Amino acid sequence: MSVLERISAILLIIIGIVIVTHKIVEPLYHDGTGTSPLWAQIDMAMALAVVLGVYHGYRRLRAADSGQPDAPLTREYLASNVQFYGFLMIGVWFFWNWFNVLNPEFKAIERATQQVFWAIIDTVLPLLSILLGIRLLRGIES
Repeated sequence: MSVLERISAILLIIIGIVIVTHKIVEPLYHDGTGTSPLWAQIDMAMALAVVLGVYHGYRRLRAADSGQPDAPLTREYLASNVQFYGFLMIGVWFFWNWFNVLNPEFKAIERATQQVFWAIIDTVLPLLSILLGIRLLRGIES
């Protein structure tokens, strides 16, 4: 499993860097009309990051859970919960918005609302992904 974890870690770090870099530099080259064509490719990578994040977050959550209701609250338990549920929350928002982009007939929410969600997703997902990737690499090396 170490090889798969290393591949997952590297992918998560790369995807996180790509998302945050594109989010920062996009205003320098895109005029704001329509959707930037790069986001279509980045969205597929983001979907992979969400799936990997939920999977590895769940594994970490299960490892940190002692199964005893009276067990003390540990830093690892708290961190694993934040990571797992953070990926779940961002995942729900991401897929909801992404499917909304893929289906132009869906008009239940305004474009401004979508943009707010994308701003949150494009900020939080790279942080979660990069931190999880670094943690996976450190766990492999130790």
